[in-house]
Amino acid sequence: MASRKAVMASLVILGRAFAGKVDGDKAEVYAGALEDVTDAELAKVTVALVKTHEGEFIPSPATIRRAVLGDERPKLDVDRIIREIDRMGGHSPAGGWCNASVAHVRELAGNAIADAYAEVGGSRLFADDARTRDIAAAEFRRALASASGATLYAAFPPWAVANPPRLAASDVKRIGASEEQGPCRYAPLP
Repeated sequence: MASRKAVMASLVILGRAFAGKVDGDKAEVYAGALEDVTDAELAKVTVALVKTHEGEFIPSPATIRRAVLGDERPKLDVDRIIREIDRMGGHSPAGGWCNASVAHVRELAGNAIADAYAEVGGSRLFADDARTRDIAAAEFRRALASASGATLYAAFPPWAVANPPRLAASDVKRIGASEEQGPCRYAPLP
């Protein structure tokens, strides 16, 4: 966890290179946002940001996090998402197989996936014609990619993400893992 002192030191350096006010309140906000970044990582990325940041103002906590963690956008397992949505459908004695409703997908898989599903449409995504399915799957991928402007893992259920986020050091200790096990990651659901 980045200490308040390390965050303040980083902000002072960044404040000398970029425009922006540096004070205790700003340091508190940054320290809270960078709770899973170590002091060493913060010091290293501060130097890198002074050399590479193209903005005029002090980088935001999100920019600093991206610089430390790399561009860890959620990589979605789209084929699995499509299979899971298909499993959310149901059978009706009167009408046969019914695709899942957008509301049901939203409830079980979240807004980002439900919005992409609504954009493409269940009747196209699960059509009898293979060509229609392939086109709809490609559109679904594009819709998910634009929805994952939600760069947040929290926008997606764990089973939908192929590259789960790194655990914070405090969480590694809390769940009983050892430091020697290397970077600990959330395991996706089977």
